Amino acid sequence: MTVTLKDIAKMAGVSTATVSRVINNKDAGNMRPETRERILSIIKETMYSPNPLASGLRHGHSKVIGMVMPSNINPYYSRLGNLMENEAFKNGYLLLLCNSHYNVERERTYLNLLKLQRVTGVILCCGPELTKKDIDMVGLEKNRLILVDDYIEGYDGPSVIVNDFEGGKKGAGYLFGLGHSNILIITGPEDLDSSRRFKGVLSAYQEWDVPFNSKLVCKGDYSIDSAKKAVSEAIGRNLEFTAVFAFNDMMAIGAIATLRHYGLNVPGDISVIGYDDIPLAELYAPEITTIAASSDEMVQHAFSMIMANEDENEEIESDNIVIDPQLIIRKSCRHISK
Repeated sequence: MTVTLKDIAKMAGVSTATVSRVINNKDAGNMRPETRERILSIIKETMYSPNPLASGLRHGHSKVIGMVMPSNINPYYSRLGNLMENEAFKNGYLLLLCNSHYNVERERTYLNLLKLQRVTGVILCCGPELTKKDIDMVGLEKNRLILVDDYIEGYDGPSVIVNDFEGGKKGAGYLFGLGHSNILIITGPEDLDSSRRFKGVLSAYQEWDVPFNSKLVCKGDYSIDSAKKAVSEAIGRNLEFTAVFAFNDMMAIGAIATLRHYGLNVPGDISVIGYDDIPLAELYAPEITTIAASSDEMVQHAFSMIMANEDENEEIESDNIVIDPQLIIRKSCRHISK
């Protein structure tokens, strides 16, 4: 039989409010030590565990955090989810993870379901089709929805965003510095992340005064197969390139596999750089040079925003955090003579 807070109070001969104060460590200075010890002893004997959902609903929301992500298969998002789950657990919260499979209808449905669950907050990593209107229609309190690593046009709520323009610029600039001027660029789908990275790449072309060849731009979808197709088509069209800049690490892996299939060595013949710094990037052979934004930092900022909304006395640095990505140099790129 499940033991409730009311049962503990009855057995201890105190009110439920008194038991609640002990459980939440708010009894200091206003309770006799023997009363506190009696309550703690009963809790231990009955193995009572507070129900965070029921407790939260009494206060208008649960101790549950929702997280909506496009794909738990993508190592980048699975790492974010794992880090957020650990952070939630450490702080006594339950993480409810929702995988949208890049489907905007699922995203809308999950947001509505999370609102009905009265979650403490929602971490949203959305696909390219979700709009501000979609979020407004859900009616979540603005400060309870944290947008992480994605832009939504017109959205003015709390966010933790990576400076992808700077990331694209750093990646291309690094290759230019190694002597590469013909770079096969494999973009992501037509979303804002890919767009910002591409604009950063174009900025690097201008800064380094390197002629831009639009024929060397291929569209991918952040999957290994899309990169394999892009590289195969580029080789089939006899396009000349000495480097590949893939807009995520999964596509960098696909590019390397295809180059090997055609008898080309990385980095001996072709240099390859990725984006995101997923764990596999460091384990792959060769270890992949990549652009990285700290997933730990993103999660810490997002969770702090949710906790600040819980505690009116807690202040956060900003409602809009922008993280500058770093270049992680490994073994998939080499210097060439011009």
